[in-house]
Amino acid sequence: MRNFLKQVFFFIATICSMTKAKPTLPYVFSTKTLAGLGKGIGVERTVHLYSKNSAKYIRINNNSVDGFGNRSDPNAQLVLESAGFKGQVRIKSSDGSRYLCMSGHGSLMVENKNQGQSLNRCVFYQVHHPKGYTAYRSKIQANWYLAIRRNGAPKSAKKVRFSQRAAHFMELR
Repeated sequence: MRNFLKQVFFFIATICSMTKAKPTLPYVFSTKTLAGLGKGIGVERTVHLYSKNSAKYIRINNNSVDGFGNRSDPNAQLVLESAGFKGQVRIKSSDGSRYLCMSGHGSLMVENKNQGQSLNRCVFYQVHHPKGYTAYRSKIQANWYLAIRRNGAPKSAKKVRFSQRAAHFMELR
């Protein structure tokens, strides 16, 4: 009986070793690929960012950002482009020529495509609020949030907290 059990065990071990999944690429190449994903091709989706505070849409004009947009306004149509792991996104105009960025002083600004793709100040983390809203936290400063005042003007990121209405947005398609 012991001989039979040994043979069955050996047979099962042989079958299991033959069915193990083997990586298609060597481990070294896989880690290089993963390391470059943060700078690779981004996934894009077209949205309208509705501000809870101003009850309007964010729009990127030529050199400014405001919260005066209507749903039919072509400047209010924005593109969210993934910029890395853990909810990192870039917000750009629908034509792709301008990026929404945050200056070192906490004010919102617009950068050209060439500069916006490579700068960390144009990257935001999406933070989801329990009530269904989304806030956009700056990558350069952990406690700075994208915010719009009630009158539609941008609010300084230094004066905004996650719990404030000025930082709450809805992504509408």
